[in-house]
Amino acid sequence: MANVSEPLENFPKPAERAMEAAQGAMQSYFSWLQTTYSAPPWSNTELSKKLLSYATQNVSAAFELGQKLNQANNLRDVVKIQVEFMSTQLNSFNEQAKDIGGICTKATECILVAASAAFKTAEAVTKMHSIMSN
Repeated sequence: MANVSEPLENFPKPAERAMEAAQGAMQSYFSWLQTTYSAPPWSNTELSKKLLSYATQNVSAAFELGQKLNQANNLRDVVKIQVEFMSTQLNSFNEQAKDIGGICTKATECILVAASAAFKTAEAVTKMHSIMSN
């Protein structure tokens, strides 16, 4: 078992190649996200803008994690970096979930108001039709 203070340079370092591959994959992913969220029915909605923003933040955070891990000097540094990352991301995900939940609640309220108005309109049209038929 490795000593937590043992330098990481003693371990193989394909991390740089992995980071380059990850960076290329991230660029492709961001391009796909932008294309997907700019097409109907998502285009220009508050939800699509938030989802794209959060996806960008989360992937960027993961990329930064990789960079920090690549600079770690020993296993102790790796563990510290990962614990900090997980704590930060859990807080971030919690805030994002609250925000997205709020957007969905507002959208649901709008749908219910529109459905109620449509029902009242249909009811009024039915009454008018029955009055005119008599």
